[in-house]
Amino acid sequence: MKLCIVSNYFHPSIGGIERYLKDLTNKLVEQNIETHVVTASFDGQERIEKKGSMTIYRIPFLNSFDKEKIEENSKKFLKFMDNLIKKHKINLISAQNFHRVSDTPSFALALNLVSMNLNVPLTLRVHSFSTKELDDCFLRDMMWDKIICVSNSVKEDAYSKKIKIDKLVTVYPGVDIEKFYPNRNNVLRKAIKVGNDEILILWAGRICNQEKPILDEKGLITLLKSLSILAPRYKNL
Repeated sequence: MKLCIVSNYFHPSIGGIERYLKDLTNKLVEQNIETHVVTASFDGQERIEKKGSMTIYRIPFLNSFDKEKIEENSKKFLKFMDNLIKKHKINLISAQNFHRVSDTPSFALALNLVSMNLNVPLTLRVHSFSTKELDDCFLRDMMWDKIICVSNSVKEDAYSKKIKIDKLVTVYPGVDIEKFYPNRNNVLRKAIKVGNDEILILWAGRICNQEKPILDEKGLITLLKSLSILAPRYKNL
């Protein structure tokens, strides 16, 4: 099995997709599965890194923030992927959130063309809801062999965009049981001095300064509003 993972972001960048891919690729390396990760370089330098059975290609022409060179970079990306898949005889391409391409649809189109021309299966891993009309089109109308959703709610949202049900599947992200394990809750309660009789709710997500309303998108605002209603009724919350 020879796997190619394509993602705009990868460790050491910080985010949900990056954390998911770090855990996934660590396990792939442990099992000695040949893995090729294609990701963006944001410093303008092209680099190749090796870690066991995994090769990481950091390429500047996958940088979606470089708006002035989108056409040129998309052509370079298509040629790069074509050469990589042929050279290493890739069996499967896994694209991460490549439907969220409102500003750079040509990258997703290039990946679909390579997959079709070389007859290599292409899956789309959907980490978030589709919020724009163009994103919906790329989610629905591109040639993904499977659309793998991180939750049933994301799958239901995708189905509402008129995607064929036989293309959709839910595969929840894995859990690193060395970092998250039973009874860890007691350790956390002691660390933040919360008693066992108090209700403790954990919110996990990314908070950063961005143009888009990240707190709304991640559900934190909804959670805080809900807690403001529940707090007067449950004194131990």
